[in-house]
Amino acid sequence: MKNSVQPSRKRSRIPVHPKSSKIPYLAQLSQHLWVLSYSSLPLIIHESWLFYAEYQPPGYLAVFVIYFTSFYCIAFHQVFILHRLGRIYGYLDGDVHRRDKVADFGEVAAFMSLFKTAGSRTAMTIFLSYDPNQTPAAATRDWTWWLYLTFAVGLYPVILDFWFYWYHRAMHEIPFLWKFHRTHHLTKHPNASLTAYAGHVQEVIDMVGIPTLTYLTLLMVQLPLGFYEWWSRLWDYVFGTCDVGVFFGLDPEDIDFNIYHSGHGDNSTRLNDKVLTGGTNSLDKTADKAVPNTYTVRPVPVVRIPLHPVKSIKFFWAGDLNDDGEWDYILDRHGTRQSIGAYTSNGTFLWEVDLGPGSENQAKISPGPSTIDVGPWDGVTVFDFDRDGCIANGVNLGDGKKFEKGKNETYQYIAILDGRTGTLRASAPLPTDYIADGPLASRLGAGFLDGITPYLVGYFKNRRQDKNSNLFVIAWIFDGRTLKQAWKWARGDRYRDFPDGHNSRIVDVDGDGKDEYFEIGFGLNGDRTVRYSLGEKGVIHGDHYHIAQMDPKRKCLQGYGVQHKPEDLLYEYCYDATDCTIIWEHYGQEVLDIGRKKYRRRC
Repeated sequence: MKNSVQPSRKRSRIPVHPKSSKIPYLAQLSQHLWVLSYSSLPLIIHESWLFYAEYQPPGYLAVFVIYFTSFYCIAFHQVFILHRLGRIYGYLDGDVHRRDKVADFGEVAAFMSLFKTAGSRTAMTIFLSYDPNQTPAAATRDWTWWLYLTFAVGLYPVILDFWFYWYHRAMHEIPFLWKFHRTHHLTKHPNASLTAYAGHVQEVIDMVGIPTLTYLTLLMVQLPLGFYEWWSRLWDYVFGTCDVGVFFGLDPEDIDFNIYHSGHGDNSTRLNDKVLTGGTNSLDKTADKAVPNTYTVRPVPVVRIPLHPVKSIKFFWAGDLNDDGEWDYILDRHGTRQSIGAYTSNGTFLWEVDLGPGSENQAKISPGPSTIDVGPWDGVTVFDFDRDGCIANGVNLGDGKKFEKGKNETYQYIAILDGRTGTLRASAPLPTDYIADGPLASRLGAGFLDGITPYLVGYFKNRRQDKNSNLFVIAWIFDGRTLKQAWKWARGDRYRDFPDGHNSRIVDVDGDGKDEYFEIGFGLNGDRTVRYSLGEKGVIHGDHYHIAQMDPKRKCLQGYGVQHKPEDLLYEYCYDATDCTIIWEHYGQEVLDIGRKKYRRRC
């Protein structure tokens, strides 16, 4: 067998796997053990020299020969191992590029690259940090050296990656530097012969420039690396970044990401339709090769919004307020008076609307006429009701079209505010059927009740002196100028027939394209007709219920709810959300308020 990194059977087929395949994985502990074992070999040779030379320290040239030869031989040994693994397990298929004189096999290139990088890196390490008066045994027998080595293992690569990031980014974005870096990307079928081949200038920067910056950074913060600590860190480069060769992945197997492309400095566009999970390579067939192309993998940013002080926040709503394609935010603000405020996706303040004296009463059961977000009430929703591309938000207000106290605080209006400015676009009075019992608290939402038009849908309720409650469900249409009531449904005195709870749902349960409206104990079709009632099935009231496809074996949507002190001991239940057919029920042995924190585990 020919002793070469070149395959001994050149015509034998090397397995090539698609880029979506998983890559080999080497645990971090195994990597650290590998580094410690191989980096200790030249230290043993160095200490043996001292022993036989009666502890006369070797000169700088002798030290260079010891450590350079050790590094070179070990690195070449690893190339043979990678080559053998590659011949057995294969490589990920690369992308087709112009070859630019990069061969599939390059013994001379790999040999010269290893010689150059190993020599320059070793010489730099000796020049900056070697102390002839400190022997390997003296350094490593001190437990503080091992403690500091552990610290350096974590800190050094962080600083190294910082400098590598900016260097690598500059190599891709600055045309003058790209010509030195591009060789690194041009081979289609990576193999062990080309793992270290990246171009002479880049190799000098990789192996000398960036580590020197890292060393000087640590020196500036008074955390200098000694020769033996830095020597052990040199072996990180064997596992370093390179898009040729056999890879060792440290990312979680289930990591997800998106890839973005920008041509000639244009805005970035996402290349993948679905979130990528299976591979770290992507082929862009639409790129214009005549212009510089940039590809990035970007995390979802955390947006920090500098809010106005004093008032607290409970909830927010997201929507595109200014038609720029980005999600913006409407927040509730809680103080003596309440308000709602709007911010863009980058945190820029847009507007704030004071909800006036009508929001001062923040009782959970019977709040003021313009109070929002207390108890089970919200009183605000966000949607593009007139389809102009900008979000408008519906809000429950007190008397008058201005945000101030009117002549009678029990008179109320539903209002549409401009999402860009917060100004009033339209309003409509709420029914006064139950005005004698005080202001109506509300929950608001949006739904396509006819399958075409977005409706503003509201649930309104106030409490009577006999502890029963009046209840409305009302739907409006906003055409851009006026807010017109489409229909109103009133429960009247039929409390047991149409029980309600603390949540409202607007969902298309039968798949006909039209949304329906639901409370915990009944449902309304989009034209306000009653779809069904769960009151006759023992449902009375509860704090939590959901409608979703919870059972994958059933084609229908299911409803699930829990009860508030049920006299018949029906704790929880599941039903077909299309027609309220009960799927299963769970009865208990004592009257409990299910869903509260105290009793959640019992069910």
